[in-house]
Amino acid sequence: MRHVVDPRWSRRMFARNTSQALISLVITLGMIGCGFTATFDPQKVNAAELFNTAQEAASKGKWTEARTALKQIEQYFPGSREFPKAKLLMADSFFFDNSPSYPEAQVEYESFLNYFPRSESKDYVLYQIALCQYASIESAERDQAPTQKAIKSFERLIAEAPGSVYTSDARSKINQCNRRLAEHELMVGLLYLNTYHFSGAERRLKMMLERYADYADLERAYYYLAEALRQKAPTPLEIEAYQKEQLSNLGKETWDDVPQSDQEQSIKALGDWIGQQREAYIKESKTYYQKLTESYPNSDWGRKAKDRLIELGTSITKLELDS
Repeated sequence: MRHVVDPRWSRRMFARNTSQALISLVITLGMIGCGFTATFDPQKVNAAELFNTAQEAASKGKWTEARTALKQIEQYFPGSREFPKAKLLMADSFFFDNSPSYPEAQVEYESFLNYFPRSESKDYVLYQIALCQYASIESAERDQAPTQKAIKSFERLIAEAPGSVYTSDARSKINQCNRRLAEHELMVGLLYLNTYHFSGAERRLKMMLERYADYADLERAYYYLAEALRQKAPTPLEIEAYQKEQLSNLGKETWDDVPQSDQEQSIKALGDWIGQQREAYIKESKTYYQKLTESYPNSDWGRKAKDRLIELGTSITKLELDS
């Protein structure tokens, strides 16, 4: 006789088995979770083993894995022989990561120096700090604070470790930084020139030539400076200062106190003074145009300068130039 199973019993058994399976799964996951949080036992692992693990991971480019082991050394073995090496490798892990974080690397390098100011690796660490800042340098149009910081850091390396193998590259990087600063000043000067702030353009371009003459694009610098001077006129503040001096010479406090005849003479004198200032600016502009025609006669900027001199009624002869 065939045995018939009660469907209600089958449903109860299925529900009970399913419930037991879910309970087993939860227990298993809980054990796995506990395993991950309790895998590290400082009593069972030493600093040397952790550092070897970090080095092996780093050699394979597994920087996150390396940092995990390094953090355990920092936390549990700060007095070990591996601690200094762990601190340095931690900094390197941020610097050489496939997605480097230079700010974090710099913090770690500086932390290493705070712990070990007399370390044999000091020159390397100083070099890496400078490279972190060097990597943060913006384009010439942007703020150049990172460039200034990089220069100071490279200079610190040269001053504190003059015999280091990194000093040669540090000097090269300083030159590159100075070229970027020169380019920045040139861009600012050009911005002033294009927005008709000729006094501002003159000031920035002259400062660039004074500070960065060895790094600047002299052709453009001379031409832009000459253009600024050619178009420059006394500023409203300069005119106001001249008029105050006129009042003082007349012994008056306001122009309302000045007789009409004296006012007319003062206006004429002001016009003459403005004209004289313009002539002086144009004369100075010619010296920079002339420098271009003599130093770069075959360049585009030299030819433009020659055209300007002809336009200004100047024969192309050697002018007396400031050295």
